Amino acid sequence: LASASWAAGSSRTAQLTIAMPGGAHLLEWENNLCGSMQIAGFGPGRKVVEHSIHPYDNGFTTVGTILENDARYAGHPKALYAITRRLGFVALPDGHTCLWFSQAQANLNCHLLEHRGLGFNLANDLFNGHVRHVYTSHGCLLIQGLASDQGVVNTDSGWLHLDEGIGLTMLGILGADSFSIVTVPERNAMWQSLLYDQICYPYKRLSRTVQAGETVEKAAVLFITGNLPADLQDIAKPMDSSGDCWLIHGRDKQQYIVAINFHPDDIVCHLPAGDEGEWQTLAGPQPAGDHVVSVPPDQVAVYQLKQK
Repeated sequence: LASASWAAGSSRTAQLTIAMPGGAHLLEWENNLCGSMQIAGFGPGRKVVEHSIHPYDNGFTTVGTILENDARYAGHPKALYAITRRLGFVALPDGHTCLWFSQAQANLNCHLLEHRGLGFNLANDLFNGHVRHVYTSHGCLLIQGLASDQGVVNTDSGWLHLDEGIGLTMLGILGADSFSIVTVPERNAMWQSLLYDQICYPYKRLSRTVQAGETVEKAAVLFITGNLPADLQDIAKPMDSSGDCWLIHGRDKQQYIVAINFHPDDIVCHLPAGDEGEWQTLAGPQPAGDHVVSVPPDQVAVYQLKQK
C-alpha cells in the first residue's frame, strides 16, 4: 500500500509526498522522498513543473519533474533554479513492493555543498519513544530521536530493516554503496511539530563544481513492507546495465518488469519470452513483436507475468 501526491504549496515551494504503511507516526510528509541539494548562492525553493499519475488495480505509477534550488532565496530578483529533478514511483499490485527512482541534472554551472539523495523522512519523536531500531547487514543501530547534536550515521549497509516492518534496498546506479542516516537535535518539521531523521542514498558533504547538464544523481531504491524476507537484494534484478529496466519478484509470487525513462529519447526494454505465461501491461505502451517495448521519455511502464 502506498499513496503519492504532488502539490504546490505556494509560488515558491512544492512537495511530493509518498506514504508507506506502518503507522501514522512513521513519516513526516512534507518533501518526503524528494531528496535535496545545497548549492552555494541558491536557496531550497522548489517548483513542480509537470507530473502524471497512472492507477491500475491495487497499484499505480507516478512520474514528475521538479525545479530545485531557487536563487530568489539568496536575494536574486528572478526565479533561477540550479537543479532539475525527475522523480518516479511505482506501487506494485502485491500491496507490499514499491520502487523509487530519481535523476537530477544541473541547469547551470554551480557549486555543490551537500547532496541528500532519497530523503526518506523517518519520524522519531514521542510516538515511538524517541528511538528507532534500524537493522543492517552488520547488526542493529539505535537511532535516538533527540540526538545530542546533528550528525550522519553511515550504516555501511546496502539494505535496511526498520522497526515498523519496512525494508529498503538500494538498486545502485550512480551513488554511494550504503545508506546514511542524518540525525538532528531538535524538532525540524514545520512549526517544530515533529522531529524526524532522514535516510539518505546517497549522502555526500562536499565542495565541488558541477557543470551545466551534468547528471548529479541517478538513484533507485526498492521498498518492501510486511514480513520481510531474509535477503532484500534478491527481490530486484537489473535487465540491462543502464538501470532503467528491472525484473521484480513480488510478494504475491508474481514476476513484474518495471521500466522508467528519464532520457530525452525512447528506451527499449526486452520482456523475457518463455513458456511460463504472457506479459500483461499494467502501465505504459503495449509490447511489440518479439516482446520488445519502446518506452517514451518521462514515462513508466509496468508489466506482470500472467502464468498459464
